[in-house]
Amino acid sequence: MKQKIYLLLVLIFSLWLSLPASAVVTLDAAIISSGGALNLQGGGYTLHDLKGQPVIGSSTSSGLTLDLGGIYVLTAGGIVTEPGVPYGTVPLTITRDGANIVLSWDAKYVNPTIYFMTGNGTGQFFNIYSIPPVVPTPWKIAYSNGSPANGFTFSNNKLYHPSQVGQGESEAYYKGLQNGVSVTALSPDVPQKTIFETVPAVGKLNLETAGAASGKWSFISSPLTNSSYDNMFGTDFSNGDQIWIWNDAEQKFLAPISFSAGTWGTGTITRGKGYLLNLKNPTITTSTIIGQVNLSASSRPISVKAGTPSIGWNLIGNPFPIASNMEGLTTGLSGVGDSLWQWDTANQKFLAPASFNGTAWPANTVLSAGRGYGYNRLGATGFDWTIPGKN
Repeated sequence: MKQKIYLLLVLIFSLWLSLPASAVVTLDAAIISSGGALNLQGGGYTLHDLKGQPVIGSSTSSGLTLDLGGIYVLTAGGIVTEPGVPYGTVPLTITRDGANIVLSWDAKYVNPTIYFMTGNGTGQFFNIYSIPPVVPTPWKIAYSNGSPANGFTFSNNKLYHPSQVGQGESEAYYKGLQNGVSVTALSPDVPQKTIFETVPAVGKLNLETAGAASGKWSFISSPLTNSSYDNMFGTDFSNGDQIWIWNDAEQKFLAPISFSAGTWGTGTITRGKGYLLNLKNPTITTSTIIGQVNLSASSRPISVKAGTPSIGWNLIGNPFPIASNMEGLTTGLSGVGDSLWQWDTANQKFLAPASFNGTAWPANTVLSAGRGYGYNRLGATGFDWTIPGKN
């Protein structure tokens, strides 16, 4: 037995001396008697299985048993870990370059696998990889083994999704896993979730905007988060284009944010809040927003201004890139007649509202991602609109 283990150790360290940054090997089982030890790290390499998990032993009454049957990956340095980043994942940065969506990541994540999925623009983000055999995966590979795939291109350490700004897919989302991490690998940090579910996603969403004639209005919202108006909306706008913000508590619009000298200025979009977009350039019919997917719980006040009668108009939006029905708005409601108003962008008018009957909203009352809605509160007091997280 000792000879077998000695030969195995020689084999492992011989491999370490000859392997590049990543290699696939097949090893037999090794059994270490009580009090023995086997060091599976050396020369900068750590042994991981194909799910990205470090190979470790299991304690038995006779000692440490290490089952190495199957195929494993020796990777230089193993899984990269850093505070605040879920295990085995690759944080992506999303930007735009002309008509292209651009994805980038830190160079310490060597040869990651980048996945993408698309939808029809209503909010079809799917956080998990699949639910076999009921739900096949919508996720495809955009980049793997150092090469782009499925129409993506790679240049100067950046991955490009061509022709996606103001055009292309109605919505697209992107995730990254570290080299060798399987989509079915379980997270060591989050019980009963795969690593894939914990990946922080980024995305793009095309907004329908009124561009048929100058000065028309669009009601919008954003299920994505970003650090500024410029980063979210881009700067391909005309001087005088405006974003209007409704003050729910005071029941009036604030001074608009105007595009000028190539920038929207300072400020950010708030999840769950609706906005008005007024474009002076009649040629823009689709605007693209980009940012990070945030699936945490959302809460914002539905306000009423006291008076005779009280006034309770609010502009709201779906905080998730997942089309959601209105059950989350029932918390705090006590009266009949609260209503949800949807704007018809093409015809520049509101559609007939959906009204709360005291216990429920009409069937199929759905908040689509990226749209802004009017919410009219008839009660004398407001309430907190709370929607549970989708993660």
